[in-house]
Amino acid sequence: MSPMATASLVLYFLLFCLLPIPLSSAETYIVGGSTGWTTGVANYSAWAASHTLHVGNTL
Repeated sequence: MSPMATASLVLYFLLFCLLPIPLSSAETYIVGGSTGWTTGVANYSAWAASHTLHVGNTL
């Protein structure tokens, strides 16, 4: 096998191995924003509506 064919085969193998890896990210949110988790002060419905939460986020 020629060196070019070997290099191509190695490259395709590496791409095949690395492509299925899902990328992930997570964020940390302070519930209620700057007022934090309090009673009677924060509008949690409005706060939740202004954020897009995903699995893996920390509240």
